[in-house]
Amino acid sequence: MTTVAGAQSSSAAAGPSLEELDGWRVEAPESFFAVVTHKEGVASGLAHEHLIVAQTLEAQLELDLADPDATTARVDVSVADLLVDDPATNVEWQAELLRRELISEAFATLKEKERQKIRRSMLSRKQLDVENHPTICAELDGVVVEGDRAAGTLHLEIRGQRVSRELTFAWPSPSADGSLRVDVTQSFEFTDFGIKPYSALLGAIRVADTFDVVIRVVARPGREVD
Repeated sequence: MTTVAGAQSSSAAAGPSLEELDGWRVEAPESFFAVVTHKEGVASGLAHEHLIVAQTLEAQLELDLADPDATTARVDVSVADLLVDDPATNVEWQAELLRRELISEAFATLKEKERQKIRRSMLSRKQLDVENHPTICAELDGVVVEGDRAAGTLHLEIRGQRVSRELTFAWPSPSADGSLRVDVTQSFEFTDFGIKPYSALLGAIRVADTFDVVIRVVARPGREVD
């Protein structure tokens, strides 16, 4: 279940003002959690960047536009439901990830057999260890807003290891229908979570230690208060 709680605002939108709306709801189909992995090594031209996405997510957002520094957010995803290089998702997100310089080239089109091989390796005990650690959690707190920019702390928990990074992001403004879109992106290192990146040909082809987490939470106003 995706939920959103504690949202109020003095900002105007089309239709009722946000103060007249009873809370918010997170739109799970429009929200997004992904990991972008990168390649390196002397033969990196033979390797690929990968987009790993959550098929479903649970999200909570506490947001008061009149008191933005109290903002918190949390996203939980099932490791077992992660997809590797889903063709439709790669096409949908490729242009934006290129524009944001999170990938250096278009995603390669992989055969289903190759995608499943990568996924099995990713879920194994040596990597995400899905049997013992079935959930990945990301939390945002410590938000400080100045104008249209915000700073905060993103906590990422993988394999039971919690790592925190400071980040900045664009502070959202309500759209015409009063909805909000919170986008955050942050780099982490696999080794901080006890994961050794994949390597082949004596390290000539390998997955880089640094990866990027891409999160989008879309929320819309709830029902109008009677």
